Formats: sequence, C-alpha cells, structure tokens
Amino acid sequence: MHALPCQLTLLVCLLQSCSQPSVLPSTAVEKTGPEGSGFHACEDGYRLQYKLTRPAESDDGTRVPLLLCLHGVAGGTQAPRALRELDGPSCFVLVPSVPSKEFSWGPKRRNGLPYVFELVDDLLENEAIDPDRIYVTGQSMGGFGTFAAVASRPDFFAAAVPVCGGWKTADASRMHKVPMWVFHGEADKVVPVRYSREMVKALRAAGGQPRYTEFSGVGHNSWVKAYESEELWIWLFEQHRGSADSARH
Repeated sequence: MHALPCQLTLLVCLLQSCSQPSVLPSTAVEKTGPEGSGFHACEDGYRLQYKLTRPAESDDGTRVPLLLCLHGVAGGTQAPRALRELDGPSCFVLVPSVPSKEFSWGPKRRNGLPYVFELVDDLLENEAIDPDRIYVTGQSMGGFGTFAAVASRPDFFAAAVPVCGGWKTADASRMHKVPMWVFHGEADKVVPVRYSREMVKALRAAGGQPRYTEFSGVGHNSWVKAYESEELWIWLFEQHRGSADSARH
C-alpha cells in the first residue's frame, strides 16, 4: 500500500494538462422549479455555484434520496444524464461546481468539499431529503473527491461510487464501512488503475466489502461504461445508511 503523496501531486499536474478547466459564468439564475442553478453563500463569503434537480413533489411528504455528483477537472459529470436516460428513481441530484485551476475536491490546492458540505447541510434543512439515502459519486478529480468526501464524513453517506479516482490508503480504516462500488479503466493513462486497485485492497484489508469493476482496454473515460450500467443505479439506490447488510448487497 502507498500513501501516494508524490503521485497525487503529479496526478494533479497530469489532469490539468489533459483537460481544459471549466469557465464559470459571473452570474447564474437562482434555483427555480424542478431544475435550476444558483450560488450558495458560504460562511466565509465564497459563493459556490451549483445545479440542483428536484424530483416531482409528493403529496404525502415522502423524503427521497440525494445524489451528489462531483465533476472532473474539465468540469463535467455524466452521472445526471445517465441517470435520466435510464429513467432512474425519483431523487434530488446536486452538481456543485468550482474553477478547477483554483480548487480540487480534496486537500491538494484549495479544498472545495467544505463548501459542498455547507450546501448539502442547508439542503437537508430545507428540502424533503432522506438523510439515510445520501449518495456521492464522481469521475477523475471527482473520483478522488468521492473518496475524500467519505473520508471526511464516514458516517454521512449511504454509499459511494468513485470512478477512475484514488485516495490515501491510510484512510481506508475510516471509510471501510461505507458501501462502495469502484470503477476504473485498465488502460487509463491519466489516473493509473493502480490507484483504485490499491484503495480497494486497503478497504478490504480494513474489513470493508467494496465492489470493484475494471474495464479491460478502457482508458480514462471509464465513467461512460460505469454510469450506463443499470445494475449500478439499482444497487446504489438500494443502499441505506446504517443498514447492517448494505455493504454486502
């Protein structure tokens, strides 16, 4: 197992050289209706841009899941579109956005996750979200962020799906109880597949039971095959925080 300090620094440089960072508009429409975008005013004054898709309103006050999607360096995430195309379950879909030259979803550069957690906590207070069915997924930089989010709040998420990411194996003991399905392309030249392999090995050694899918011959865009899997979404939305059997499903 490797702590990956040098490799992660190198990885950030590789990611920046392989993708153009997203450019955020100076203004955004505040959230309206079932789908909208806006800014969340954070405690230190930073305005976190996000998109939020709401499910159809329920007359009986039923609380529904929240899917948190973390983008890669290029600014995109395919998960919400894939979920729509597969006619997935009714849920909130939250896609926060940060300028990737300034931020990451982890401790390298400026960490955007605390801002995301501020927004999620605010949504929990004001929306009909089931606190036991909050899920996180992300691709590339967002895959690293998915591991980082679970490491930061190991008792918060019902399940996590890191795609072509990685993290510090030393944190596996904090994260192993959260059900995970990890994806990676065997031929990934941007984020080497060993990052996922080592995290899965560490999680299992710590007592976790993560699922792992490695796509033979697939490069860095493994999120395409991962998110188009109907089995993934069925599995994900079956998970509930605190369920004794959830990690085994």
